[in-house]
Amino acid sequence: TLSHRIPFSDGVSHWYEGGGQGSFSSLWVGAPLRAGSRRWGGVLVQFGMSGVNARLTETLIQILAIVGALTLINFLSTGWVVRRWMNPITELTRSMEAVRAGNMDVSVSVDRADEIGQLARQFGAMLQGLQKARDQREESVRKQANLEKLAALGRLSAGVAHEINNPLTTILGYA
Repeated sequence: TLSHRIPFSDGVSHWYEGGGQGSFSSLWVGAPLRAGSRRWGGVLVQFGMSGVNARLTETLIQILAIVGALTLINFLSTGWVVRRWMNPITELTRSMEAVRAGNMDVSVSVDRADEIGQLARQFGAMLQGLQKARDQREESVRKQANLEKLAALGRLSAGVAHEINNPLTTILGYA
């Protein structure tokens, strides 16, 4: 009855039977029996697929669990990496914005051995140089103000001496 479905002339054949939604109830394998050029019949074997279907379902569930766990690990590690790299950059950016706004008393506390740490150290050195230059400028302005005060005092003294000298010269001339 099943022999009409087996294409014995083509060699070993197989097909699935039954089941639904991607699973099968049976696997049929047929092979011709030949001796020389004469065909003597065929062999037909049926394999039950219920154990295979159950194992495939278990394997699919395991694969989905592993993929889900790896996806979660990927998201967590990506978040950690982004925070590790972005927090120091954000801190540097805030410090730079504070300096741009005129606040030179900011400190950069990024302690790393990579390029971001090097950038933070260079920014800190630049800030120290700017603060030193600002202090020197303030000292120069203060000294300049003192010199201007002394110059004004000298002019005042010269003016007072001249005003006192004129009457004294007149008195000395009469005397």
